[in-house]
Amino acid sequence: MERILHITTLLLMIAVLSCKKNDMFHGLRAGDYGMVIKGSYRGTAEYIGAGENYSSIVKRYRRAIEKNADLLPKITRYHFRVPDVLAYDFKMVLLDRTRGLLVLRYYAPIRGDRLIAGYQLFFVLDPDRDTLVQVYSSEVPLE
Repeated sequence: MERILHITTLLLMIAVLSCKKNDMFHGLRAGDYGMVIKGSYRGTAEYIGAGENYSSIVKRYRRAIEKNADLLPKITRYHFRVPDVLAYDFKMVLLDRTRGLLVLRYYAPIRGDRLIAGYQLFFVLDPDRDTLVQVYSSEVPLE
């Protein structure tokens, strides 16, 4: 009986941990936008091309973000009134070496606005804790 209890406890822990790890958008899906900040990322991040030594984790994060692509316009609309349909594309990976954070930038252009070229989202991720830390949402002005 004790062995069954241990096995059940172990299986339950594995299930709980895998759900937490795989669903970094749970809060956003539930309508909790507390981690969404209006503006651009405020760290000292630098462009790292294909992801330096982080390429496998960047691929995993991109898959998770792009699997939840329907949330990206909702995140933008949390702070901005956007009349158009937004289609986000991945643009780049940044690394904040000081904080040990990865930042993935996504951009969605809009048409016909005289001031705004589009919108961008910066997903700030902590690879050590495997968590989504914050999302920055901002307008991109026409240049």
